Amino acid sequence: MASGEVDALFARRDKLTLDDRLFVAEAAALQGGDGVAKARTILDEMTRSAHLDAATAHVADGGDQGRWTTPVRSNALLVHVLLKAMPDHALLPRLARWLMEQRRHDRWGTTQDNAWALRGLGAWMQAQDGTGAGGPVSVLLGGKQVGGGALVAKTLQAVVVDIA
Repeated sequence: MASGEVDALFARRDKLTLDDRLFVAEAAALQGGDGVAKARTILDEMTRSAHLDAATAHVADGGDQGRWTTPVRSNALLVHVLLKAMPDHALLPRLARWLMEQRRHDRWGTTQDNAWALRGLGAWMQAQDGTGAGGPVSVLLGGKQVGGGALVAKTLQAVVVDIA
């Protein structure tokens, strides 16, 4: 996205949905320089309105955002963009915990939610100090295990399963 386009969207961010503001913040952060300041402004505005409890935090848009937007997607995107522009933000651990608590039966509600949650939480895990935790994983199809493997902490090693 060109700098002028980011500037135009930044100027009218109050008219954008939660996710759209996050996409603008991500584009701005990727531009570097003044773009990072714009991203931080958007993220500060969003995190000031976060819902907090003892251990978690999340953001919510009061209206119907339409399209593919869900609270899981929005909060996973927030985690991802915070890591790009404000990697030491105090809410990151609480946002990650909230995402984890949204799982039911070891998954999120939809394929879209699974993808976005894994993107955000994967970025969160990559950003953590230390060795982290690896461990066994299972791939289920229709409730039946079709494969598995082991994840190695702090790597992007893939687990490949042939289901043909």
